[in-house]
Amino acid sequence: MFFDPKPRMTKQRLFNFFVGSRGDGKTTGSRNYGIDEYVKAKDRGERYEIAYVRRYKEERKISASKLFADIGKFNYGMTFKTKGLDTFIDDDHFCHCYALSVDSRIKGAASPDLRLIIFDEFLVDPKKSRYLPDEVNTFLGLYDTLARPTDPTRKPVTVLFLANSFSVNNPYFNFFHINFPKGKNTFMTKEIYAEIIQDQEFEDHARNTRFGQLIAGTDYARHSIENEFVLDDNSFIYPHFDKGQFLFTVKLKGIVYGCWVNWRNGTLYISTKYDPSCQCNYVFSRDDYSPNLLTAKRFKETFHGKLTRDCYNAGAVYYESLKVKSAFMEIARLANL
Repeated sequence: MFFDPKPRMTKQRLFNFFVGSRGDGKTTGSRNYGIDEYVKAKDRGERYEIAYVRRYKEERKISASKLFADIGKFNYGMTFKTKGLDTFIDDDHFCHCYALSVDSRIKGAASPDLRLIIFDEFLVDPKKSRYLPDEVNTFLGLYDTLARPTDPTRKPVTVLFLANSFSVNNPYFNFFHINFPKGKNTFMTKEIYAEIIQDQEFEDHARNTRFGQLIAGTDYARHSIENEFVLDDNSFIYPHFDKGQFLFTVKLKGIVYGCWVNWRNGTLYISTKYDPSCQCNYVFSRDDYSPNLLTAKRFKETFHGKLTRDCYNAGAVYYESLKVKSAFMEIARLANL
């Protein structure tokens, strides 16, 4: 009923993403998997360490003190002792807690016995937190420092990314092109495994608790028990739409989007498809500035900007995908439409 990464790890992928309901044991199951692997390694005369990663320093401090607080109920027959950010098993160093926001700056850290990284809460609840700027590359830098993947003497370091379901349109899924096929809850490439955890037994258990009955039928229940991505609003999304006439492009964070107008229907369609020879191009992030491109401020003053604003305010803007819609929402904010 509770999450166990062990059967998933037989797929032997380097990066593993698990998104599940609240309280389904993702953190505990992953921690215990690391302990089990430590025991196996010790029996072979080898050392085995894990790293536990959170996004911010405040989260790291709280997690370090509580990560092993309930270990006694699992009857491992070993002594666990936490000192600051480090946890020891029978005096063997086992776990160090990192904060991505500050520890990504470290260079040359020696962790030759590191075998597993657990990145907890890798997806953000926008009501409570936010992603770091360029976060995925920040994590990759920390991984490169700790795992030393180019060192032929080092064993591979596996990563478990754990989170509750907020949005499939997030920096990690976008960066690694993780797209779950319709009707499927898993995605896999040569080095990546991703899973939207579906556990009917746990859902039934959670629904039958007093709290589960209290929140029945609410968006919170859909998120916390049924593991739905409640932040994903698919309204106005049409992958196959009568685009009409191509007019201009907008560029955000290195990605170009084509803007098409259907004069007959009075609609604007935003797509990843565009005419590369187009002379009307607008940028909305500083890193994208280059010659012959117009800025967000100038965009508002143009015919294209006024057309976009009118369509947006009339609810007549449609999108190729949720990812495109999310990008346009940021453009609309930056352009103050």
